[in-house]
Amino acid sequence: MWFKFDALYLISSRRSVVAAAFHSIVLVVGTGLIVVHFKVRDHALGKSTLACSLGKELHSRGKLSYILDGDNLRHGLNKDLGFKPEDRAENIRRTGEVAKLFADAGLVCVASLISPYRKDRDACRAMLPDANFIEARLYLCEARDPKGLYKLARAGKIKGFTGIDDPYEPPINCEIEIQKKDGVCPAPTAMAEQVVSYLEEKGFLQS
Repeated sequence: MWFKFDALYLISSRRSVVAAAFHSIVLVVGTGLIVVHFKVRDHALGKSTLACSLGKELHSRGKLSYILDGDNLRHGLNKDLGFKPEDRAENIRRTGEVAKLFADAGLVCVASLISPYRKDRDACRAMLPDANFIEARLYLCEARDPKGLYKLARAGKIKGFTGIDDPYEPPINCEIEIQKKDGVCPAPTAMAEQVVSYLEEKGFLQS
C-alpha cells in the first residue's frame, strides 16, 4: 500500500510493520509494504521528525518499532555511497533489505530517507506485496528549508539536488494524499495519527 506523503514509507503485514521515509516513510508489517509519501518531497520535509512521531504513536499502541534514518545510514551502513543515480539506488535497496529484516522479526521499522526514483521504490515494493502510497509538495520543502540546502541548490552551490537539478519521480497511484490545510502543513503528530489510524483500520496492527 502506498500513501502519498512526500517523505514517509511504510512496509507492513498483518504481523509486523516497517516505516520508512524515502522521500516518504515506509512501514513493513510482516509480508506487506505500506509507503507514506509527502508531496513536500525533499530534504527539508521533516521526514525524521515525522518518523519519530510515528514511532512514538506506534509505541503508545504497544508496537515495537525502530527508525532507519537516511542521514544516520549514510554515516554507517551506506557510508561508501555517494549521490549518483546508481548510489542512490543502492542506498534504497540496502535500506529496504534491512527494513524487511526488522519486519521479519515482528518490529515496525520506520525508515526516513530520500528516494527520488520510481524504479528504486518499485524494487522495494517488490520485496513485499500490497503497497500503498501517500504524497505531500516541493514548495513546502523550500519554505521550510531548516538547513538552507534549497537556497544553496538554487544558487548552484549544490549539484544533483533532488527536486532542483536532479529529478524526482512522484508515485503514480496514491490512496492517501496529505496536503496543507488553510495554508498550513499538518503537525507531525497529526500526520502520524492519520497513518496509524489507517493501519489499525486495515488490520495491519493486529497481533
